[in-house]
Amino acid sequence: MATQENETEPTSNDISNHFESCLDANNETVNEITNTTDIRKKIDETQCDNEDSVPTNKPRLTKSEKKKLKHERILESKKESRKQKKHERKERIRANKMENLDNEKGEDIPSKREIKEKIVDKLNESLVCGQRICVDLSMEHLMSEKEKSKLAQQLGRLYGVNRHAEYPAHLYFCGFDKTEGTLYKECIRKNSGFEKYIVEIREQTFMDVFDMDELIYLSPDAKETLTDIDPTKVYIIGGVVDESVAKEYMEKVEQSSHSSILAVNQVFEILMTFIETHDWCTALSNSVPKRKGYVIK
Repeated sequence: MATQENETEPTSNDISNHFESCLDANNETVNEITNTTDIRKKIDETQCDNEDSVPTNKPRLTKSEKKKLKHERILESKKESRKQKKHERKERIRANKMENLDNEKGEDIPSKREIKEKIVDKLNESLVCGQRICVDLSMEHLMSEKEKSKLAQQLGRLYGVNRHAEYPAHLYFCGFDKTEGTLYKECIRKNSGFEKYIVEIREQTFMDVFDMDELIYLSPDAKETLTDIDPTKVYIIGGVVDESVAKEYMEKVEQSSHSSILAVNQVFEILMTFIETHDWCTALSNSVPKRKGYVIK
């Protein structure tokens, strides 16, 4: 007969000892995890300390250098702002032109090329029947290089006014030395496409180009006031500046920090506005900048 071994039941002491051994094992595991985390933190802190201790190659800026850098950033920001405003202004003008086009008859919107061709046609037509206006450039030798640069810019603006005029003038640039003079070269440098301007450029003076009885020279020192524009006459604008503004129609009301001298392009714009409106008050108020300090009487 087979005998069966009696299984011994665990005592309370055995259970207590087993439970304590399990607790010790868990504590060791927790300690190992905690120690590993501490080690990693120490490694990270050491790396940060090492990075901070590495000397940088960037030199410290002086106070004046910081101020200069700040000024340059401000200028750059203003430049970008002006560029953005210019782009927005062009888009507004373009949108207004598109709105003003008469499409009720099913006419196609003209392309940029067609608009440019129309402007060129008007300028070419002005060489035949436009009001003759001449800029006297024979006084180049009296100007400094800086003044020549300013005059070159004014001539570019003057041509821009004529391009966009409803009735362009027949423009002359007389006394223009294209060979030895530096003004012509400065005009090419300052104004893109200057050589293609639809303008009659003459090296002779205006007295050699026109009859003397046709000439009217505009001057701030003139004793007679210009009251009207005669289509049979040639109006001469001095290729420097005009020292004052239409004394008969305007007066100085305040002391301005800006120059009261009218630029060549501003004198031209006054004439062109009068040709279109036949009103000196409109021509002067639209063409004379307010910063000059003049108002209509």
